[in-house]
Amino acid sequence: MGFDALRDALTRRRPLAGLIQHSDRGSPYASVEYRAELDRFGIVASMSRKGDCWDNAVAESFFSTLKTELGADRIYESRDEATMIIGAYIDGFYNATRRHSHLGYLSPIEFEFRNQVAAAAASSDPSVPTSRETVFLYMFVLMGGEWFPKHTQAIPGSWL
Repeated sequence: MGFDALRDALTRRRPLAGLIQHSDRGSPYASVEYRAELDRFGIVASMSRKGDCWDNAVAESFFSTLKTELGADRIYESRDEATMIIGAYIDGFYNATRRHSHLGYLSPIEFEFRNQVAAAAASSDPSVPTSRETVFLYMFVLMGGEWFPKHTQAIPGSWL
């Protein structure tokens, strides 16, 4: 599941080389296959120190929020159902709508979008377009090439 999530993120986001991907010491993240995929895209792997939960505080906070907002006791019919519902939560609510205090009460997508538009506007490179069309293109790319993330339409009434 971790490798599938990595492949999905790489396909949708196309990060630049040098990105730092932090994880715990779980076997999926230490696997040869996972590490090779990080290397192939020039992603730097960062793992928490053994027994030090503070190294992974951001991820721990996310999973705590996920359990609270989706219900820690929820039982899924299948792995596919869990993937669909959790994906809808992350793509359709957590990243697109939910306000985050550490991002100035913006959603992660809005925060990233504003920073990319500001960087483009401040660029002295004449090849960096700053037109209205470019703003829409940024929005399209930030959504992974989809106007609505793939999971959000699968569940009627879900977080939208």
